[in-house]
Amino acid sequence: MAIVTAGLLVAVPARADERDDLQAKGEQLAKDGRYGDAIDAFKAADRIQPRAIHACLIALAYTRRENWPQAEVFLSICNERASAGDPLPDWVPIANEQIKQRLAAANVAAVTIEVLPVGVASKVTVSSFAPDEVFEPRTIHLPIGTHVVFARADGYPERQYTIEIKGKADQKIVIDLAAKTELAPPPAEPKRRGVPLLIGGAAAVMLGVGTHVWLGYERSKLVEAQSPPNRALYDDHSAKFDVALYSTIALYSLGAVGVVVGYLQFRGSGKETTAVSAMPLPEGGGLVTLGWQQ
Repeated sequence: MAIVTAGLLVAVPARADERDDLQAKGEQLAKDGRYGDAIDAFKAADRIQPRAIHACLIALAYTRRENWPQAEVFLSICNERASAGDPLPDWVPIANEQIKQRLAAANVAAVTIEVLPVGVASKVTVSSFAPDEVFEPRTIHLPIGTHVVFARADGYPERQYTIEIKGKADQKIVIDLAAKTELAPPPAEPKRRGVPLLIGGAAAVMLGVGTHVWLGYERSKLVEAQSPPNRALYDDHSAKFDVALYSTIALYSLGAVGVVVGYLQFRGSGKETTAVSAMPLPEGGGLVTLGWQQ
């Protein structure tokens, strides 16, 4: 037992020395203007032992970088942690006033974050902050834009709240960790493919019926022009007969293919894409092409 106790007594001062070294390293980095690296060093020291001085120094570094929302949060933590054994630095009142003035002038909005159930030890963070910057629910300031606030507590699923800051008006958000998760609505049934082809095919067939009637009329006129022979009447209706013939063939062909392909797609073979075209041939009849791509 004595050996174990001695080992513990040696380990604690060693960790304290590491903490002090990291704090000193951060202070030197800040003097060199390397505020991002200084913040990382202060955070590493704080992970060994959370202290008011660490939060104060992080706030000061953020002040130097003019990241006023983060500076506000860490200076608030600094004030909360202060004790007789861990007093505030003498420059904290000046920093408090500076941050307050800068936030009043900046294009930011005060956002009050409340987490339910009341009394649960919850933590929050914001998408515009570093991921390891976690703090208790409070009022913070956020710049113009869209932010996501994350809240978590032991025994509860993590929740998030998206907030859009459009101006300087104060806002308040409430995140209920105990709220029942709403079931996502069932996915919408995909639209059945093939309906446009079915409709188009049916329309083409109906038009084909119309041109078929016209074709019959022109045919009767050509027969009439042959007995007795009437060259003028024949010439007048010959071209119209050809147009009616080719139109009827094309419309019937397009309609038939449209109905067949549309039906197949409607029944579920619908990952394919089809292209249908038809054209009359000079010698009579018509050519229908069907393109099918998987």
